Amino acid sequence: MDDRVIYKRSQALREYVGSFLLCVMFIGLAITSIGAYLINSTTSKTISIALLVLGGIITLTSFIGCFGAQLENTGFLNTYSSITAIALIVELIAMGLAYTHQLQIDTYGSKSWDFFQQQDSKFLTELEHSLKCCGYESIKDRAIPKTCAAALNVDIGCKQAVVSYAQQWHQYITIAIIFLLGVQLIALIVSVVLSFIIDRETREEETYMALLSSQNNNHHHSWLNHGESSYSPSNGYFGRTTRSSQRSIPRYGSTPSTKL
Repeated sequence: MDDRVIYKRSQALREYVGSFLLCVMFIGLAITSIGAYLINSTTSKTISIALLVLGGIITLTSFIGCFGAQLENTGFLNTYSSITAIALIVELIAMGLAYTHQLQIDTYGSKSWDFFQQQDSKFLTELEHSLKCCGYESIKDRAIPKTCAAALNVDIGCKQAVVSYAQQWHQYITIAIIFLLGVQLIALIVSVVLSFIIDRETREEETYMALLSSQNNNHHHSWLNHGESSYSPSNGYFGRTTRSSQRSIPRYGSTPSTKL
């Protein structure tokens, strides 16, 4: 067995990253499964497709990161870092645009209502049932169906209902957004650090193996030259080389240059 130190600095970090991304991958698979189940039901196609896309992105991204961490593949780790960074930037831009265009949110909401009314009316129906509202501005503003207010026994539009829920759950929504952004940022930083450590260890191991091969070749040539001169009377009966004349080979991971 090779006398090198088997433990590497990245081993513990790889295990933590791999375990975390494996859990995230299972969450993505669960979301994808729910979307696949709902796509053949009476539920809105918008909801099922959104779950499928979201779950697929989470599953694929976490698989790439987990695969790269477990196999020490910097290519996959860099790909995971790039996807995570792009997602983080897009989310920050979206929140920035939402904050700077607060006055236009009402206009965008009205246009979105018209779009779903034509393309996927089931989505609006399920939204009305979930929020206990009818129509957009009021119960008479594009309600689906027209008898929605009487059927649900409500007297407010969905715009007002969304604003009320947002104000009621404002703190929890803010905490959830900060938590998700923080997790993504930490995952991005850790994956970049892990990729750097693995790349550094790879270069150190290549240097070590080159040194080991060079010393083995030198020792082999020295042994051949010594064998040819062993027949000389001045070399004694066997003419063996003393241990003190051999160069010691440092173990990988134990030299000062490999310390953090």
